[in-house]
Amino acid sequence: MSDLTKTKNRLLYLDVFRGFVGLFIILSHSFSHIILWDYNLIPLDEFPLWMVIVLSPLIAFSTCGAVFAIISSTALGFKMQSIVQKNLNQNPQMIRRSINRGLYASGVSFALLFIFSLFHVSLFHYGLHWNGSIQRTVITGSLEVGHFIWTDIQVLFQTDAIALIALNGLISVTALSLLWRKKGYQKVEKNLIILTVCGILWFMASKFLHQSFDSLFFEALDQKQYLTVILLKFIIGPPNSTFPSAAYGFFGLIFGITFASRWKKRFFRIIGWVVGPLIMLGAGLYMLLFGNNLSPELLGSFIPFEIEVFDLGYILLVQAIF
Repeated sequence: MSDLTKTKNRLLYLDVFRGFVGLFIILSHSFSHIILWDYNLIPLDEFPLWMVIVLSPLIAFSTCGAVFAIISSTALGFKMQSIVQKNLNQNPQMIRRSINRGLYASGVSFALLFIFSLFHVSLFHYGLHWNGSIQRTVITGSLEVGHFIWTDIQVLFQTDAIALIALNGLISVTALSLLWRKKGYQKVEKNLIILTVCGILWFMASKFLHQSFDSLFFEALDQKQYLTVILLKFIIGPPNSTFPSAAYGFFGLIFGITFASRWKKRFFRIIGWVVGPLIMLGAGLYMLLFGNNLSPELLGSFIPFEIEVFDLGYILLVQAIF
């Protein structure tokens, strides 16, 4: 088996994530939504601890935002680094043109995806607890209530999973554009260190940003200060906030670049089997010691930071397995 074949096989974990997320969305956006919508659901923090532990893999991916972010960025990093690897024997100008074309095409596609997300949250999304009430969309909402309705303009300021993919992708494209200026694409190890530091700092900044701006976001929304709301949407807009969810994008780029560069399997095993479980353990201990609000309402607005960190460790472990 060639090295290239081995590299492609390692991307099997992306297909695993895609399949899991697809199944989860089918269940949560259709069957469970229709069947359980009017039920008085039990908050997760009232479940027995052993049950929470058993269900933790599903709880961790309850929003799927982390998975979407890391899948899109891994694919982007793999694609762009593959372009570099393919053109290594060409002159620098040809490599630069190929990189610029790839980044430009990716940036445009992510920008269009963000526009599409506005149609999704206004037309197709299922009813969501949002800012103290249930906000319904034009098409799906009309089907839910049995008659035609218009959606509230507030739904346009939700950061759904599609918007997260788009924003995360634009951030990843920007990161590669800055790192790969001139001949920066040749400094693989240096770029990986920078991406790792950026991902960690992104996570660390998230807690502070949410504590500072969460309440301001909804206050501005109630007072129809839409310019403020738009600015905050790109930073902490719920439910799939850019901080910290886009941090997964930096780690996704690391995976994509190292996969395409054909790094040794030992690197991925250490990251997955050592670093991943340590991150999960740290996040789990934090939740056990300090508690956490895991109610359905919270999972429908702002995702607990500790769950986001747990997600990161979980993803690292899964990529090592597959």
